[in-house]
Amino acid sequence: MSQLVAVEFHDEHTAFAVRAEPAKMQKEYLIDMKDVVVVTKDEKGKVKLHQAANLTMAGAVSGSFWGMLMGL
Repeated sequence: MSQLVAVEFHDEHTAFAVRAEPAKMQKEYLIDMKDVVVVTKDEKGKVKLHQAANLTMAGAVSGSFWGMLMGL
């Protein structure tokens, strides 16, 4: 079962510092984490996602592999 946890911080520095903690816990096998994302919004209201895992690259590699395999 998947769970989503959202936490709000008053500044970006704290959010990025806290983002490193789940990765440490995963290395100790305390949690099974898929990704950690820090969401920021600038003065103009533009939202940016700072993902720990590069899901685009993983999808591209996976798609290329399966495409090559099917083409054989």
